[in-house]
Amino acid sequence: MPTTAEIVCIQLPPLIQIELKDKYPSWYDRCVFMQNTDNIPDSASLLIIPSILLLNPDQKKLYKNLIAFGTAGLLESSYLAAAKDYLKDPWDCSELIIRSSKFLSDGRIKVEKSEIYWRNKNFYINGELIHFTPVQSRLLKILFDNPNFYFDCKDFQNILPSGDIASENSLYVQIHHIRKILREKLPESYGKSITVKNSNRRGYILLLPVDNLCKDVDKL
Repeated sequence: MPTTAEIVCIQLPPLIQIELKDKYPSWYDRCVFMQNTDNIPDSASLLIIPSILLLNPDQKKLYKNLIAFGTAGLLESSYLAAAKDYLKDPWDCSELIIRSSKFLSDGRIKVEKSEIYWRNKNFYINGELIHFTPVQSRLLKILFDNPNFYFDCKDFQNILPSGDIASENSLYVQIHHIRKILREKLPESYGKSITVKNSNRRGYILLLPVDNLCKDVDKL
């Protein structure tokens, strides 16, 4: 078993594991899959656990960000048992990734000679604070945590505070400003090594080579 992992998945359904590996390999590679809560890596930022196991009276207390999954009837009990979020049956990989994004550790993206990273609710490029609005920062953080993964308007509305994104048009305007700032701050890289694209059917995506991702934020 790996000694480090960002996301620990306990008894994750096999079909979900297969779909993650096939469709979202970069996200899959951030996970370790286990059958019990023994020897959870200290590096884990997030624990995904079945509600039945979380509510087991013999289960030791878990000092991690927790997302539980199970039936609607166990939702309230799971929150009382320290779950921070809940995947109510039926759920899929898309919902798992969306709900997980807010718990994942800060990271950095290397783009040619530049580094982009998130600290204290702000984005920095090579140490310079980038002045996004709060809504723009929250939007970009979702894309930043989930590169190469599409989010549509409804996805953003489900994750962000109520009122952040009122419509498809307001989302388009916010993304337009994000793109403009990234072009200004990354004139040699934007559109090549990093870009925010959209699809009319699928939504918005931060396109980035997987090799550009780094999670060793202690060196920043």
